[in-house]
Amino acid sequence: MFKEILATYLFTKFLGKERARKLSMVLQKYTIKTASIIFGLISIIQSIRFAFGFEVNVAGFTVPLWVSFVIAIVAGYLSFGLWKLK
Repeated sequence: MFKEILATYLFTKFLGKERARKLSMVLQKYTIKTASIIFGLISIIQSIRFAFGFEVNVAGFTVPLWVSFVIAIVAGYLSFGLWKLK
């Protein structure tokens, strides 16, 4: 929390309030776009795993295919929602 307060103070001090606000909006916009793209890629990868039935072992446990289906749906929903939010 202290870092965020310090960063806000420094942005405002050196850039001025209006420029700091614009910079914050631009950073927020690109962060949302980046998160949307990452969720989209996760959704695509999980969909491919579900479609082709690749096995995934985590610590000796085989992950069932239905988990990939659920993850693909959730990640796709998050990706679409974030993309519309931009």
